[in-house]
Amino acid sequence: MNITRFMTVHVPNLQVFQQDSIMTTIILAFVLLFLASSVSSLYRNAEAFRAYISSRAPPASTVSTNAKPKPSSLDNSLRGSIQWWEDLAPPFHDASEDYVDLDAEVTHFLFLLHGHRGFSKDLSYLQSVMQQVATIETRESMRGANCMMESDEETKPINESSNPRSTTDKVRRSNGRQEMVVHSATCNERKTTDGVEKGGERLVEEMLTTIREQMKLRQDDRPIKDITISVLGNSLGGIYGRYAIAKLTRHCDEKVDGSWLLDNHYRIYFNIFCTTATPHLGIAGHTFLPIPRTAEIGVAHAMGDTGRDLFRLNDLMKKMATDPSFLGPLKRFRKRIAYANAYGTDFPVPAQTAAFLSDTSSYPHHFAEATRDDDPIVVDDNGLVVATLHTPPRQLRGDLAEIKMLDMDQNDADDLARMSMSLDALGWKKVFVDVRKEIPNISVPKVSLPTWRNNSAAAGSNEPNGRSSEESCTSDDAPINEDTEEEMRVEQALQRLKQRGVVSSRDVAAAVTAPLFDEKVYWPSGHNMIVAFSRSRLSTYMNKAGRPVVDSLAKELVEDIFSWNALSTEASPSIQSFESTPEPKT
Repeated sequence: MNITRFMTVHVPNLQVFQQDSIMTTIILAFVLLFLASSVSSLYRNAEAFRAYISSRAPPASTVSTNAKPKPSSLDNSLRGSIQWWEDLAPPFHDASEDYVDLDAEVTHFLFLLHGHRGFSKDLSYLQSVMQQVATIETRESMRGANCMMESDEETKPINESSNPRSTTDKVRRSNGRQEMVVHSATCNERKTTDGVEKGGERLVEEMLTTIREQMKLRQDDRPIKDITISVLGNSLGGIYGRYAIAKLTRHCDEKVDGSWLLDNHYRIYFNIFCTTATPHLGIAGHTFLPIPRTAEIGVAHAMGDTGRDLFRLNDLMKKMATDPSFLGPLKRFRKRIAYANAYGTDFPVPAQTAAFLSDTSSYPHHFAEATRDDDPIVVDDNGLVVATLHTPPRQLRGDLAEIKMLDMDQNDADDLARMSMSLDALGWKKVFVDVRKEIPNISVPKVSLPTWRNNSAAAGSNEPNGRSSEESCTSDDAPINEDTEEEMRVEQALQRLKQRGVVSSRDVAAAVTAPLFDEKVYWPSGHNMIVAFSRSRLSTYMNKAGRPVVDSLAKELVEDIFSWNALSTEASPSIQSFESTPEPKT
């Protein structure tokens, strides 16, 4: 059955869109084929270069162990090239070097989830950084617990010296001895096209198996062991993670203290939930280039059951964003974080769906610089993080069943706005990344298109180029370099938003969305760069620029995980501080 006949049967009113959709599909297929062939060619050339370098280097067997080799700048250069190329090969860190505290009071599990058509080694650099930071935190927690126990032994009365439980309680209140297990999930490798439900169910089984196997290695006399679960999902992995944590509770008994009991032996708490470039609102209406709905349906069927889920040919994405059975478990995490690529640098997952922003939502977003002293702003060495915002949690009736209680205008009552506001009501930290200076770009002639939305929409600018009349020239009327004019305009739009302190979802959406064509067109490769994607040597090299973002994310995430305390598990202080919040300024 050809595509025209297929769409004629399944798509109503096809005559209106038929010609447009067919042309769009053909163009998309051509572009994807060209990209695939280009990447394949680059990889083959890179491997050929490595083989050539290796053939030119002198073999180790020809070097005498007694005689000193003569120095050769050529040999040194070749060896350096080989070493540089080998350093790009994942994995980057030997897990056997990690420090494990078998006597830890709390074991933290962090599950890393890869994306569509991904592999666990895609996140190997991220995993290596997480493991190294976690090892440091494990040793610090052990040292701090030991110091506290020694101090208690010196200061407590004699009649308490024979009561070990009092000391254990004090250690637990000070977070005690903690360890961390970083596990990169493998259950969905080569299986990301059969739908979110099946991928999520496989992930639940792998999470439970990992917990049981790891805890069997840590035998002690305690009848109940404390465990926390944290998730970092990249791209589709974030959707898998949201589905899995909702279904994980079916295997546990819920307790009054906010925990779940697994196998009558493991007390589980939800700790931190983080996503990077995850399509929380799906992909329908959020493609990099706007395409007709008929073309979206065609692409969705080509992607299998997962494509039907993401393009919202069924109600799964809507249910996951509005139904209490999914929102309730997600709300139980102490903290929720979403990383998104801004300014049109992410081809598969633009900023609006990665940060679940809506053009018709007035939900308030707080700039971290203006309101948050207890939660440091996310920064990185290269200044790639351009904005950090927080959404205040809303107290809804019961267990989030009454989504209607959200202040929604009539214009907001569409599915995307309802999904966006329902997720925002849980309370999130949203981090926006700008990788434009790290990716290739080409300059294009300026085109005057006053009806197109541009970055100045969020700031209410009256000038077509995004600058207000006061900012149309510098203090000395010096011309602005064309290479930096676009970056300056974007920064000015964000600065105007930051001055307001509290802004709406629609304001943020306009500020971080780039027009289709501006002074420059950027190669939208931020989707992999945001996690320093490292499947192969070539991909590792191409995405090295994202390592500062990964480093800052790893440090923040591990520190947050280790700050967990059994006495306060419902919500982190950073979220509780938003119980009463002003509305966004207009």
